[in-house]
Amino acid sequence: RYSNFKSVTTLVYPRLLSELFYQTKIVKALRQRYPGLAEKEWAQKLDASFLSRMGLKEKVVKPTNPLQTKFEEHFFCDGFPVISEADDEEVILNFLEQFKQETGFNVTRSMVPPAPNVDLYKPRKRKRLVNVVP
Repeated sequence: RYSNFKSVTTLVYPRLLSELFYQTKIVKALRQRYPGLAEKEWAQKLDASFLSRMGLKEKVVKPTNPLQTKFEEHFFCDGFPVISEADDEEVILNFLEQFKQETGFNVTRSMVPPAPNVDLYKPRKRKRLVNVVP
């Protein structure tokens, strides 16, 4: 009677076991005790070849023109310009030099956004509350 109901254990997230072992420091204890047992294995880079190996995609098409980096995105933070033409010239040049050191890309002075034509620091107007006396 019990042979019809086999107990099958299913791991929903098998990749998370390695993270669980790492967080509970089991991996660290194993490395100290048995150095040859635990070794690092890095995952392969995720690209379209995974789909072809899984049988989901037959032909992988590579783009003719690769993605380009948009430098303009670095000049804005939450829609507000980090730096603009309204800033002092020395501040702009220091920002561009720091940007070049951090990213390695040379950004020209002409790519700096123009000065905003609205007051960004103007407080919002509040609606006037009317007190109703009964």
